[in-house]
Parts: sequence; structure tokens; C-alpha cells
Amino acid sequence: AAINNRRKYLDMYEAAVRDLITAGEITTLADEGDNVKKAAWTLFDAFTYAAIPSLTRIIEGSLGAYYNGLVDDSLDMTQPYDMSLVILEAIRINPPVFGVPRINAETGSRHMPLVGLSGYDPGVFGEDAREYRVRFDFTGYQETLLNWADAALPNGLPLSTNHVCPAKSFSFNTILSFLLALDPTQWTRAQVDGFVLTKNN
Repeated sequence: AAINNRRKYLDMYEAAVRDLITAGEITTLADEGDNVKKAAWTLFDAFTYAAIPSLTRIIEGSLGAYYNGLVDDSLDMTQPYDMSLVILEAIRINPPVFGVPRINAETGSRHMPLVGLSGYDPGVFGEDAREYRVRFDFTGYQETLLNWADAALPNGLPLSTNHVCPAKSFSFNTILSFLLALDPTQWTRAQVDGFVLTKNN
């Protein structure tokens, strides 16, 4: 059953990629040979095995900060902007991805910048860098966080050399949308040793 379900999803992904190629939304991939099939498998595996664990980890971290009183009372957990700051601090203090490996095609050597560790730099985030505290506005987080490998932008090189996480916008907006739909203010943490939430009356 699992194999059949996977095949159905892969067929859906292949059809979606072909539609985007036809619509001109994807211009770097030709619909020939196994190109579309390989792209579909890559996307499916990325969402299933990488995105889902990463997203749930940040959702748990954001909720944990809120229910443990680490989120400042001035932040409104029902507002997208304030919730974004809570999420970005959760990503900084508990990065879902520590390293972004790649292979240098010319030398065959493997490189793995540990971008996740950058969030603990006291020179950037203060002496309390190991503690959860919303410390910047949105622009401040954009300018300092490296967790999506933002510093890997090409410098005068072709865009294809870019090593920034391709799912940055997708991952962030998925987390934000889920937490806004959940509305943490409508729930109470009912158990100290875990996230067992009960709906407020």
C-alpha cells in the first residue's frame, strides 16, 4: 500500500512539474528523458524526509517558547508579524539544519558549512545567545540569520551556483500558516512533561 501511495504522489508531482514547464514557470528544466521524473522524486523526497521533520521541530520550539513564558507579553501570537519573530528566534536557537553539505564538482571534495551554529555567536546575538529571547525585528533577523544558508548567494557567479535553501519561503510560510491557524492563545499546556494541549473554554 505504501509503495502504491508513493507512486500516486510521484505521478502528481510529475504532472505538476510538467504543467509548470508548459506554463513557462519552470525554464531551467526540459521535459525530456527522465528529467521530470528525477525532479519529481527529488521534490517528493525533500518534502517527506527533510521538510516535515524540520517544520515540526520549529513548530514545537515556537509553541514551547510560548507555553513556557519565554515569549514577551508585548508580542501578539495571533498576528503574523509577531508570530514571525517567535518563529525566527526558534529557528535561531534550535536550528533544524546545522549544515548544508555540497560537493565541489571540480575537486570532488565535500564541503559542509555549519550555518546552524551561527545563531550562537555572542558577538552578533549577545552574551545570552544560548537563551531564547526575541531580540530583533523582522529585518534584524533577515540581516543576521544564516539558517537557510543565506550567505551562500553567488558573488558574480551564475545563479546555478547558489546554495541557499530552495525551500526557504515554503518552509517559513508553512510554519507561520500552521501556527496562525492553530492560534496558541486558544490552548493551554496541560502537562508539564510534554505538549499536551487542551482547548480553552
